[in-house]
Amino acid sequence: MDIKDFAKHSQKEKPQEKSKEFDAKQIQNDYGDLVEEFLKRYGKMDEKQMLFEMFELVKQKKEEGTFDITQIENACKSISPFLDAGQREYMQSLLEKLR
Repeated sequence: MDIKDFAKHSQKEKPQEKSKEFDAKQIQNDYGDLVEEFLKRYGKMDEKQMLFEMFELVKQKKEEGTFDITQIENACKSISPFLDAGQREYMQSLLEKLR
């Protein structure tokens, strides 16, 4: 491959990079059922109740050896584009408490 071919190839890849950006449909496909279940279970709770439930569940999962912070971090990365700066900061502080 000479330099001209490389330049043409590189230019073709740039539009594809945009397709890697956040995709709401993919989030729905990946997490739609989880979100629906979450809303059914926690939708009417206030923040204090939800946090209590979350930390109890995390404690249980850690005791069972099934807690996976990576899964939670990946989900947070996926929803991050929906959040404003304050919400992202709050989410990060919760993640720190879960570790």
